[in-house]
Amino acid sequence: MSRHDQLVFIVDDDPPICEAVRDLLSPETIDRPKRGFTLPFETWMRNEMFSEVDSVLTGLRPESVGLHRSAVGHVWSQFQRRKPGVNWSRPWALYTLIRWAAQNGLAEAPRDIASARRGMTLSAAG
Repeated sequence: MSRHDQLVFIVDDDPPICEAVRDLLSPETIDRPKRGFTLPFETWMRNEMFSEVDSVLTGLRPESVGLHRSAVGHVWSQFQRRKPGVNWSRPWALYTLIRWAAQNGLAEAPRDIASARRGMTLSAAG
């Protein structure tokens, strides 16, 4: 018998936490389909992280990582104007690439961006 044949998988639709509080929750709550969750990146990028993201997308040299400054600026301004089809992930991808490159010495960066900023607090409240 192979090791794979020895594995036993038990599938239980109700995790132990549900069983522990079953008498406190309605059947609709316990039996509803599993759902994922999202983090409020768009809200953060428009509020708590705005100055950070803006300083990276407008203040660094995107050319040093192979990006066109005008294209980066265009994506960022479309996001700020809430242009349809431009969600938070497009400017976030540019931000993370440029920021990562700056922190790892692969792009030119001002001193305050080259070192990680501390003290940023993000809120999940929308």
